[in-house]
Amino acid sequence: MVGSFVSLTSKLGNTLNKYFESGKKEMDIFKEMDKNGDGKISKMEFRQYLRDIGIMGKAFTAAQVDKLFMELDVDLSGELSPSEIVEGVVLFKKNAKEAKEKTQKAEANAAHWRARAACAEKAAEAVRRYEDAKLEIERIKNEPSAESRLAEMFRKKNLKPMDMMQQFDNDKNGAIDLSEFMFNIRKMGLEASDEDLGRIFASFDSDGSGTLDMKELQTNMHKLNDAQSAEAELLKTLQKDLKTLQLAAQAEQELAEEKALFEEKVYERRLQKQNTIAGIKDTMPMPLAKALTKRKSGDEED
Repeated sequence: MVGSFVSLTSKLGNTLNKYFESGKKEMDIFKEMDKNGDGKISKMEFRQYLRDIGIMGKAFTAAQVDKLFMELDVDLSGELSPSEIVEGVVLFKKNAKEAKEKTQKAEANAAHWRARAACAEKAAEAVRRYEDAKLEIERIKNEPSAESRLAEMFRKKNLKPMDMMQQFDNDKNGAIDLSEFMFNIRKMGLEASDEDLGRIFASFDSDGSGTLDMKELQTNMHKLNDAQSAEAELLKTLQKDLKTLQLAAQAEQELAEEKALFEEKVYERRLQKQNTIAGIKDTMPMPLAKALTKRKSGDEED
């Protein structure tokens, strides 16, 4: 991917900064560019130098390098003098510094928002658990299971196994098949899907014969009451836990807000510190600025 003109000068500034940290001066750079030693830098020499230090090639094109050459060639002589190179180096270093500061601020900003997003997500998850519990309570209250509704219907009608056999065994063969079961349940007024009624029938049909005899009715009718009791117990548990979930959601939201404020302050202090250090380095003597840079690099490596 070809880089932009600004990134070209920034990268060149970063590369030259490494030379200066090793003790080289601007004129040392000029001499390295001046291959034929005539005291001037031609376009070809400029290209070759940038190619040698890894600037020109995959990242930046010859056209971009030539544009930079023309920007530096203030007197339009077609060659670069020592003073033009020195002024250019100042520009490169300035662009490199600005690019670095911009990157640092972007990284700090990204870390800041990642931390806030993590807190917000945790709070949102607590709220989701609370809302899910509320919905489940409403579902159980307003839409109890087919088993619970059938148990309640049998209780109100005081329907016993013998009564059920007499009323549901339409062909009087001593057993109730699935179609008879569904027909008579719906005749009693229970609205339920084929799937629900098929599930209840299967729970009664212990031997898997496809029909219900008296023994199976006597043995399994209690399952309806068990299902109703389990659902009622679940409702009580959810109602009891709902307050806890609500308090947890509120606590997570408050914690997220507190962390957001804390991160905001940390973020502001970090930027303020970076700006302060940059300002100090701009005004201090060069040897001291270099020492501070090296000290900071050493701290980061540790």
